[in-house]
Amino acid sequence: MTAITTALISCNQVLTVILTKQLCANIQPDKQKMAIDLENSSILIPALIPWSIAGAVPIATVGAPVSSVLGAFFIYLVPLYWLVREKAALAKERS
Repeated sequence: MTAITTALISCNQVLTVILTKQLCANIQPDKQKMAIDLENSSILIPALIPWSIAGAVPIATVGAPVSSVLGAFFIYLVPLYWLVREKAALAKERS
């Protein structure tokens, strides 16, 4: 949620990574897990936002319509996969 919010506000992949890291540093103390979480959220999510540089520049470069973001299945599936995986791991820890 933090990555989505910062991506919507900053419109930039780099700022999204920096802000998400700063805001979530206390939540995830393990640096390797934090790097994977940032990769699967802050790196990929800005490409799904049409007004973000990560989404707008590639689309404009190839002259594709903005609706082509809907076809970026990999970008949708990676964060969803990791979200489901983390939820399953948390449920397993609780039981």
